[in-house]
Amino acid sequence: MADTPADTTADILVVDDSPGIVDAIAQLLDEEGYQVRTASNGREALCRVVERLPDVILLDLMMPIMDGWEFVTRLKKLPNGDAPRIVLLSAVPGLELEAGGTKADDWLGKPFTVEDLLFKVSRVLRNTTLAVAAS
Repeated sequence: MADTPADTTADILVVDDSPGIVDAIAQLLDEEGYQVRTASNGREALCRVVERLPDVILLDLMMPIMDGWEFVTRLKKLPNGDAPRIVLLSAVPGLELEAGGTKADDWLGKPFTVEDLLFKVSRVLRNTTLAVAAS
């Protein structure tokens, strides 16, 4: 369980080409009270974003059809494309260096623990709330 209660109105988009990872993350976040949608590649994720802008995107980088880097490039070109917070999920070595190039809000190396995932989601949501309150 997360230390901070989930914002039950938060919409999280999980983007990963591994069905097992997507299912596990989606189930965990759903149990924490988040609204969860999924996509198996960047192209599907862009469709989900156009349907409804999520609060947070958990994004794998290495995917077929459209990888995470191309997804972020295209996302930033959409109206309001800067709005969602992005947490990169990847087994790519040196990911923290690549995260800056995508302008991601945070990153999480694979494999990761349940506690780390919930902490990252909670932190980016809290930072979003603080930024809105400050404006």
